[in-house]
Amino acid sequence: CLGESYAIIPVKRPGWGASCVIYREYVLLVEDQPFTIVCKLLQNLEHMEYPIYRKALGYMTNKKERLTPVANENYSLFPTAKVDDSETIWLNPGRIHSLITQKQQTIVCFENLFALAVSKNSASLKNGMKKAFFAHAIIKREHDCHGTRSTTSLLEFLNITSSVETRE
Repeated sequence: CLGESYAIIPVKRPGWGASCVIYREYVLLVEDQPFTIVCKLLQNLEHMEYPIYRKALGYMTNKKERLTPVANENYSLFPTAKVDDSETIWLNPGRIHSLITQKQQTIVCFENLFALAVSKNSASLKNGMKKAFFAHAIIKREHDCHGTRSTTSLLEFLNITSSVETRE
């Protein structure tokens, strides 16, 4: 694991699945589809297979999510479309600085000044962000052996960027 991913973006190449993994200061080209990378992250960091993780999260939230975010104790990622679709982008909501709505897309701007266009409206992205923050909080709480004061803000507890989008 190389640190906190900001986004995992599919690269379209005939007969070759690859992704660009965006980090704070660099980009890595990985010869795997985004969902494969997400599953490996979940397996390496949380020692859990995606189907089991999805079922457990669904049990905790009392509903079955179609677009289940993934989380570890440090950050979360949420999908922009069906999780195993080769064109799905995975975004880290805790590092999103702003969402700029355009005609048929939303520009997602990250705290490191990286920006990308996503073919989803901002309301849908904000909903994905909320689900991902919830998943992150659940997983982080499971790892937290020190306990957290009840007055700790969610932004502070999750150690995420304070921006207009994350404070909503």
